[in-house]
Amino acid sequence: MAPPNTPGEKKPKKEKLILGSRGSALALAQATEVKHDVETAHPGLEVQLEIIKTSGDTDQATRLDAFPVFGVFVKEIQAALLDKRIDAAVHSLKDVPEDEPEALSLTAFPEREDARDVFLSKGVRFSDLPKGAKVGTGSPRRIMQLRALRPDLEFVSIRGNVETRVGKIERGEVAGVVLAAAGLKRLGKASLITHSFSFSESIPAIGQAALALECRAEDAKIRKWLSALEDTLTADAVLLERRFMKAVGGGCRVPMAAHAYPYGSGFRFLAVMGDATSGKTCAPGARLRTRGSRSRGGRHCRGNSGGMPCAGNSNTAMNGDPKISVPGILNTRPREQAAELNQQLREAGYKSYHVPLVELVFLPEGLNELSKLSREEYDGILLSSPNLMLLLKKTGSALVQTLVLKPWYLISSRARPQVEALGAKVAFVPRKASLEGFLEELPPSFPGAKTGLRLLHLCSSATRLDPKPFLTRGVAIRNLAVYAPRCPKDAATGLRAVWPHVQAVLFASGSAVHNLFIAAPELGAALGTPQGPLSISIGPSASAALKEAGVQNFRQADTADNAGLIAALPVEMQHLAKGT
Repeated sequence: MAPPNTPGEKKPKKEKLILGSRGSALALAQATEVKHDVETAHPGLEVQLEIIKTSGDTDQATRLDAFPVFGVFVKEIQAALLDKRIDAAVHSLKDVPEDEPEALSLTAFPEREDARDVFLSKGVRFSDLPKGAKVGTGSPRRIMQLRALRPDLEFVSIRGNVETRVGKIERGEVAGVVLAAAGLKRLGKASLITHSFSFSESIPAIGQAALALECRAEDAKIRKWLSALEDTLTADAVLLERRFMKAVGGGCRVPMAAHAYPYGSGFRFLAVMGDATSGKTCAPGARLRTRGSRSRGGRHCRGNSGGMPCAGNSNTAMNGDPKISVPGILNTRPREQAAELNQQLREAGYKSYHVPLVELVFLPEGLNELSKLSREEYDGILLSSPNLMLLLKKTGSALVQTLVLKPWYLISSRARPQVEALGAKVAFVPRKASLEGFLEELPPSFPGAKTGLRLLHLCSSATRLDPKPFLTRGVAIRNLAVYAPRCPKDAATGLRAVWPHVQAVLFASGSAVHNLFIAAPELGAALGTPQGPLSISIGPSASAALKEAGVQNFRQADTADNAGLIAALPVEMQHLAKGT
């Protein structure tokens, strides 16, 4: 054992690394995080931050796409590296041009933050903004994609830090602003987010949410220090994105986006180019490979170019393979209802996977109460879900014969053929298949009803209706739960087996949503995230269940049927399914 330092003896001097960074709050937050991680990885190393002002920081008036040169947030920092005033630099990768000085090296890419674009407002979602509302963003890429979603909005150019942009909302200068989720999260301001855009709505900028650590190519020791922060998945993804940028040519002046993210044993790749003025977009053809001048593990990439492809444009091929993988769609309907949706998905070009998340069982106590009811106690049967019809096929004929003696009132026409097949008379079906449509279209008088209509609502334990809205229409309803949606015992095994192959999950009921989180909560937590599949709900009940479970990004079908579910799938999935 070495003897301790004697009094007056100098302690060994720590090695030092000078890390250059811009001086904005976000840049310093990123640099401070890198400083901490480098010192943690190398306990004998001291990291000193050096703030460098860039031309992009000095000129806050000029739009980024109007600067005469590229790299306005990195050129001065790279000059300091070349002059050896600093040893390394931390950049937001999206600010780094494709052409790097030969003497410098992008040495490491730490783990990426949330890459999505987000919308900030006074609580109004982007989709709910009134016509003509002003939205602040200085990014041609964002304008290009968001104008395609909302051509009726006015997009105004803004620059500045988060406080400056939020201030414009508070003063009423704009209805909202679009920013990167990563910056807000690194600043601890994620609570300001009103809405997160899905990748089908807005593909991120190349390198968005990723950091790049740069040093002189000749400094092997510094490269070794920085390489400890390398995240292989992030590195593979961002190098793909930058190769795409080099293949098609681009920068701040060209509205383009590309994003790669881990998927199964490879990556999903999204890309789009277009016109910020018209909002027209297309998927440019390009051929990329995971292996290049720097091997990063060689993970295979599955192409999915073009967040919003347009006719006549080729899809990007990855790893030299022109084939585009067909989207996998998970059908969660009960076994008795799944065949038709599976067939329709296959006819639309999708790969259909089926894992039933609802198993219907009769409730003995409900059936017992039903058998004791006198036919004089109600005027008709209210049916809010076709699930009941599946069970009635399995029950005794005596119960069915009793029920068909009364007229049936249906909230949706989906069950009409099954009701009439039992021999029952359908008295009323609204044109609009929803509870609101039922109440709006219900006639004011009811033949055979003496004091207003009395309906017996045969429902599940999870779908009881509020009687109050019916009373305003002169209708008294009685909820009687005769069946329950249970989670199948084999649901967890089935979900985990197909999950790596699924890009979207179709939910035909709130019960299916609840049961997914019961069977496999870790998979449920992935819904609506960049790494997880997209959720499609058939209507308000399933949407409410998704919101309750914390899933923020999902789509609701325009019509509560199989066709509506399929039509709600993103346009890029539709193009891939059709091979266009």
